[in-house]
Amino acid sequence: DGKFSISPKGFIDRLNEEFSDIPNCSSMNADYELDDSGMGLELQIKNGSKIAGIGGFFSDSSNPVLLSYLGSANYFENSDYAAATALATIQAIDPTLSFSDAKEVGAACVDTPTVKNGITYAIVASNGEYWLSARIE
Repeated sequence: DGKFSISPKGFIDRLNEEFSDIPNCSSMNADYELDDSGMGLELQIKNGSKIAGIGGFFSDSSNPVLLSYLGSANYFENSDYAAATALATIQAIDPTLSFSDAKEVGAACVDTPTVKNGITYAIVASNGEYWLSARIE
């Protein structure tokens, strides 16, 4: 129906499961808080107790989108954590993707939107910050 249909807790559970399956990323985890309206969700990605990225679900009736802020040089110890966050997020959005499929999507969508299973992914780097978006077309 063109909408993400997973609860915030379900998405976070999936994301954390994906982190645990990525080599050297078992210390990474995600949590969330609903905003005051109860309609927006702030996603916090941590490496141990240090915040590694902040993002959330944002949508309106015409454009459901997951926008996940992957962080900046100040957040990640190295680019492997940013890549792991992108990979885990892609697999959490579409659990039908294998690890290698998610890696392919992640590599292909850097600066070029890529469609897989009806979801458009894009990773944009700007001034040392990385953004991952996923939109149902």
